[in-house]
Order: sequence, then structure tokens, then C-alpha cells
Amino acid sequence: MKTLLAVSAIAITFAGALHASEESKTWEASEEAKQFVQDTIVLGMLASPYGTGWTEDEQLHTYFARARENGITGHEMTLAAADMSFDTFLDQHYHFRAAMAQQPENYLIVNETRDIEAAHIQGKTAVIWNSQTATILDGDLRKMAVLKDMGIKSMILAYNDIFRTGSGQLAAYTVATLV
Repeated sequence: MKTLLAVSAIAITFAGALHASEESKTWEASEEAKQFVQDTIVLGMLASPYGTGWTEDEQLHTYFARARENGITGHEMTLAAADMSFDTFLDQHYHFRAAMAQQPENYLIVNETRDIEAAHIQGKTAVIWNSQTATILDGDLRKMAVLKDMGIKSMILAYNDIFRTGSGQLAAYTVATLV
């Protein structure tokens, strides 16, 4: 019975994941709701690194064009995830910027809060860079100035696991499995 329940749970999980595909990013809404989203500054979150979430520039352009059409003003975008190095961060930054440079009229890198409103008015995607890890510093706080100059607006000190800067929610599980 437990095996049947486990298999059923896995099947439901995968079926849900397949249903929540690229094609299901928009849902039916009333005209009033659609207009509300168009009139309001709406920010999304994109934690989709190059090489994993997208491999071709056109995928990124299509995603952001669809988001703009549906009223999404901008996105906080993860350039560095959990255990990435500074070199990996630089590589991610390069790929995002290179793709956006192909259509500069569609993107506005946020340096000040007012840039978000400007992107909304101009119909551009407001880009708010973030890092989901402090491991990219590799203990060298001088890199903070470089990250600020590159436009990083937020950085998580500890993600889900154990890091030099702290422990996340999965740390207890990780330690328990190691014992």
C-alpha cells in the first residue's frame, strides 16, 4: 500500500510539473483584471540561470516579451545561485547582458527605484539583479564594490544549506543525513 501511495504521489507530482509548462504561464482573467495588471507596477522573480533555465537568447527574449505583454513591469533576476563561484557569477552576468544587448530597447537595468517606474511607462522590462548566495565573495569583501557597480541589488547570505555565512532551512536535514 505504501508503495502504491508513493508511486501515485510521484505520478501526480510529475503530471503537475508537466501541466505547469511553458504553455501555462498565463491563465484566463477578466478584462478588468488584465487592465489592473497593465496599469500597476508588477514585479516577477526569475531564478533561471543560463545553461539550466535557458540555453538560447531567443528563449529569454520570448519569456520577457510575453511577460511585458501580460503587464509584468520587471523581474528580480538571479545571477548567482546557492554554491556558484565568482567566475560563474561573471559568466551568468555576461550571458544575460549579451542577450539583452541584442534588444536594448526592451530592457532597463534598475539603478534607482524610479527606474522601475520608467520601465513601466516605457514598456520595457525592469531588470533587478540579485545573488542567492554570498559564496561568490569567497571571503573577499572587496568584491562587494564590484557587485554594486555591476548592479547587484540584493544578496542572500545563506540559502537552503550550510554556508560560511550561515545556515538555511535544509541545514538540519543535511547534517542529519551526514550522521
